[in-house]
Amino acid sequence: MNQLACTHCGEPCLEDQIVETDVQFCCSGCQTVYHILKDNGLSDFYRLDNAAGQSQRNNSTDYSWLSVPELQAPFIQFQDDQHTRVQLDLPAIHCTSCIWLLEHLNRLHEGVSSVQVNFGLKRATILFRQAKISIQELSELLAKIGYPPLYRSDHDQTQSLPNRRLLYQIGLAGFVFGNIMLFSFPEYLGLGIDLAGERFEQLFGYLNLILIIPVLLYSGRDYLLAAYRALSQGVATVDLPISLGIMALFGRSAYEVLSQSGPGYFDSLAGLLFFLLIGKWFQSRTFSRLSFDRDYRAYFPVAARRKESNGQLTPVALDRIQIGDRLQLRPGDLIPVDGILSAQQQVGVDYSFVTGESAPQLRQDGDLIYAGGRATQQAFEVVATKAVEQSYLLQLWRDQEGAPSSLEQNLTDRASKYFTLAVVIIGLATLAYWWPSDPAKAAYAATSVLIIACPCALALAIPFTYGAIIRVMGRYGFYLRSVQVIEKIQGLQHFIFDKTGTLCLSQASTSAPLQAKWNEQDQAIVLAMCLQSKHPKSQTLASYLVNQSIHPAPIESVVTESIGQGLSFQEYRLGQPAFCQLQEATPQNAKLCVAKNGQLLAAFGAMSNQLRPGWEQVLEQLSTNGELHLLSGDYQPSTQDWSDQIPLGNCHFEQSPFAKRAYVSALQKGGKKVAMLGDGLNDAGALNTADVGIAISEDQSSFSPASDAILAASSFPQFADLLGFIKRCRWMLYLAFAVAIAYNIIGLSFAVQGELSPVIAAILMPLSSISIVLIGLGGVYLMAWFSRLKTDQWKK
Repeated sequence: MNQLACTHCGEPCLEDQIVETDVQFCCSGCQTVYHILKDNGLSDFYRLDNAAGQSQRNNSTDYSWLSVPELQAPFIQFQDDQHTRVQLDLPAIHCTSCIWLLEHLNRLHEGVSSVQVNFGLKRATILFRQAKISIQELSELLAKIGYPPLYRSDHDQTQSLPNRRLLYQIGLAGFVFGNIMLFSFPEYLGLGIDLAGERFEQLFGYLNLILIIPVLLYSGRDYLLAAYRALSQGVATVDLPISLGIMALFGRSAYEVLSQSGPGYFDSLAGLLFFLLIGKWFQSRTFSRLSFDRDYRAYFPVAARRKESNGQLTPVALDRIQIGDRLQLRPGDLIPVDGILSAQQQVGVDYSFVTGESAPQLRQDGDLIYAGGRATQQAFEVVATKAVEQSYLLQLWRDQEGAPSSLEQNLTDRASKYFTLAVVIIGLATLAYWWPSDPAKAAYAATSVLIIACPCALALAIPFTYGAIIRVMGRYGFYLRSVQVIEKIQGLQHFIFDKTGTLCLSQASTSAPLQAKWNEQDQAIVLAMCLQSKHPKSQTLASYLVNQSIHPAPIESVVTESIGQGLSFQEYRLGQPAFCQLQEATPQNAKLCVAKNGQLLAAFGAMSNQLRPGWEQVLEQLSTNGELHLLSGDYQPSTQDWSDQIPLGNCHFEQSPFAKRAYVSALQKGGKKVAMLGDGLNDAGALNTADVGIAISEDQSSFSPASDAILAASSFPQFADLLGFIKRCRWMLYLAFAVAIAYNIIGLSFAVQGELSPVIAAILMPLSSISIVLIGLGGVYLMAWFSRLKTDQWKK
């Protein structure tokens, strides 16, 4: 009987087959999924992979328990009035078709906003609108289309499977490699073994053939399947030339043993897979180490302000925050932990970094708020309900770890395409050259070409070299978000500086007020207002009042901050004259006013900011590589010491956050690559829009998630040197590629002559990989040592 293949999963249709016009299914589950996809215009799912629906049968798991809020809470990373974000393990993911379908999940249900898939971990991060779909319905939808999510104990059991499986593959390849070498030892010495007048080489050949088959099917399975899937989609990845070498070596060895024409080269094949897997394991360990070094302490605030029982505010390191601690957050602060809001009135929390929507979410006393949001206009307190390691803050960056970046994958696949084409051409040319005179040598030489021409060294160059750059920059106080930032830095043409908190120190100085009609109680309230703001002018006025022996009044956390304008609390207003709604004329040159019920209490002149140490050297160095700009929300100062480096036409003052972002966009529309340096307070929009957004941080507590990098304030004098170091380190990548190509050229020069044995080829390949590692890691660290960049972070 002819067995039909299921249209959905490709499995044979047995007695339960369901036949429709031109399609057939092995079960009702596959039939249901097929029609769901077809009805929603997702039939391209089947074009991406021949076995797209494999292992995607309907699932009968009961997810009704997810309707209980207490039971679903541990799996929710983030939730506000509209959105919920969950991260689910989907073990049925097996090919690019799965990724394509999951990323188009919004076409199956309008409640799904976005899906991000980590193929290596078989995990999906899903943002959905709970008003349209619940987490239970989402789980049932995933199960219906063949991706049942795992929860609870299932989640824990799948965490270590990828690494454990790799270790099993290495163990099998190493075990067989050692035994085959033992059986082949007489061949290495050119000796035979005689026992009762009979030679045993043929017996050992059969034993080696039996041993190598499980290694090929298990240890080499990933390379072969990856190459097959790439070919089925018409692309050439790094696994294709590796698979060509593996199959050429196995086919040639099996032929020699079965035809009794030779012992074969199974030791070379086992050694090749063993060293490739060792390199793969070493690479994964390197990524894990990089992820460990780049934890939340390198990117997010290192301290928060904890309110003690006596009402005093003391700084506390994030890893020392305990459940139940009361933390005070000022406008612009990043929320470090999940917690319960404590406030007398509604406050705004900006979750744009999580949901992509900039509109603040209104929260009131007792509401649960999540780490990763930002306080907007009012200061408030949060009672911590989780430690930092358990909060959503850390997950924001972990989502990007564990898989190669798109930059790495694109560069490697691009190189592999041309590499594979070149290898095939050289192999065919070698075969054609030797075939007329010596067919045996032709096959030998062509096989050697396929074996020696392995791009594994090319695949290691980017992660090791760029990973080392990121780690070294972290030691210098320059924290890069990803390897993409390294590439973007290469082509920067314009450098835009914010003034206060960036080019100038955040702490300004002020003289006595131009006019003052306030009493000690007014001053105490104004001081309390200033202490709830992170704006440099507020901090400057607070320092002035403290120096006047004023103590803050015990006010509640209800101070409202209008970005770029000022502070308000009950009948008090502090900020620009227009914001204070004064009912009388202000003194000439008044830049900062304090008012009560529209009556002027005090007026201050321009607050002078001291330029940051090293500013002149930084601007002078950067001006040779690009054009400099200055964008400031402050009034234009009377003196502009930086005018020799920054053209006056490129200096703009009284700029709102929206105007800064528009300025960056205008430069980009002209085809320019722009870097924006700001303090992360009013510059989030510009930092996010720029090609490279760099947040200057005094204590890493004013970091904006919109930035691509963080520069410690103490490292600012070396900023231009750090950029130059990153650009020079790119030559380490070129050197790594050159060495990898050199290894292949040397090996191929022997291979095409038929003078390179497979075992020597298998040794050269891991040696080339080791060379790439030494160049990537050692080269970058040697350049850092010779550069002699001295910063406080490096000394620590």
